[in-house]
Amino acid sequence: MPVCHNEATVNRNPAGGMTRVCFAITALWALAGCGGGSRSALVPPGLEPFVPGDAIALAVADLAALRETAVWRRYAHGANLPGLDRMVASAGIDPRTGLDRLLVASDGKNLLTAAEGKFESEKVRAAMTKTGAAAETYSGAEVWKVDGRSIAILGGRAVAGDTAAVRAALDRAKAHARLPASIAAMTRAIPAGKPIWGAAAAGFRFSFPDRSNWRNLNRILGGLQSARAWADAGDGIGLEATGECETEDAAGKLSRQLMGLIGMGRLSVAADQKDLLQAFDAIAVTKSGASVQVRVDLSAPVLEAVAAAARQGAKP
Repeated sequence: MPVCHNEATVNRNPAGGMTRVCFAITALWALAGCGGGSRSALVPPGLEPFVPGDAIALAVADLAALRETAVWRRYAHGANLPGLDRMVASAGIDPRTGLDRLLVASDGKNLLTAAEGKFESEKVRAAMTKTGAAAETYSGAEVWKVDGRSIAILGGRAVAGDTAAVRAALDRAKAHARLPASIAAMTRAIPAGKPIWGAAAAGFRFSFPDRSNWRNLNRILGGLQSARAWADAGDGIGLEATGECETEDAAGKLSRQLMGLIGMGRLSVAADQKDLLQAFDAIAVTKSGASVQVRVDLSAPVLEAVAAAARQGAKP
């Protein structure tokens, strides 16, 4: 699911590490509401209490399931990712091996990231101490604070984000809070068994660097009333995203804009990377009434072409 965060804060401290992991795993789209307690079969029960009642976006990744796929073994297992390696050093948590399930929730301004997995308290404690993070115990959890953000370990669960949001999440966990009905409603149109999925409401925005061409995506998606997306992984990757617009005219405009973005992407492919055109050919945009659907089918050969281009781009 798409993610939104305070770029300056997240990138300066180890407590933002789990947030950056979520951004690296997936950026999904946009749904919403308010209400009483409920349940969703798609939200990991152990992470459900952490979800804030005013969340307008939610994304979940089943990393344990993803680790069993050919795509993970080929491209993620043992991958040399300097940014991820720095996060491991600063927070003592390696998402490639230590996290089983990851959940990200946003109120449209701030992210709260929660995870289940194997957390070695001594490693986390040693890594956080080296960063100068202040330690405390709150609501039965070990909490480290730095620059207004915190990361807390509660048995086999962890939660990271703004310090006030982390404390509120720990309070909800202690009270065994149920998932707000409005949040559970976000998940109803998402098929079961998807290792990555996300849903969000009107008003949600991605956070991109100021000079990124992708900032135009927020303008294009600004008319969405809700959206949902999910992905499958095996030998390749399949992604499906659906956005609901207020009117059919708005849906038509959105579909044309998305197809324009795809066309611009094709034009940006370098002469020596023509294999990348297959990736753009794998994207299909369709409109039905006030809905717009995007399907992406990246087969193993197409993924390899994308990976090869990424490797070539990483060379000095």
